[in-house]
Amino acid sequence: MQLGKLSLINLLMEEGEEDSAVLLAGSDLPDTLDTDRDLPALRALGIDEDDLRTLLPAVTGGPDRGPGLSADAAAALDRTISERWAALVAGWTGART
Repeated sequence: MQLGKLSLINLLMEEGEEDSAVLLAGSDLPDTLDTDRDLPALRALGIDEDDLRTLLPAVTGGPDRGPGLSADAAAALDRTISERWAALVAGWTGART
């Protein structure tokens, strides 16, 4: 099955899985994910088949940010991901944010 990377990021954020969402956002995975092709890389990010089965029924639309996501909401999502990514990197490197 194919799904948009940003759609999956958004779903992970909604489910409170911010760390997984940030890791996915910072990954080199393509904008359109193929669950068969990309499963090993998703597993490495902590997203396994059970997680996908739980989340995928809610996925609709293509590789965009999902239907109904306003420009303001998309910008807020981008900021949140950026801030969480910075915090994770700071934690890994010992830097202060």
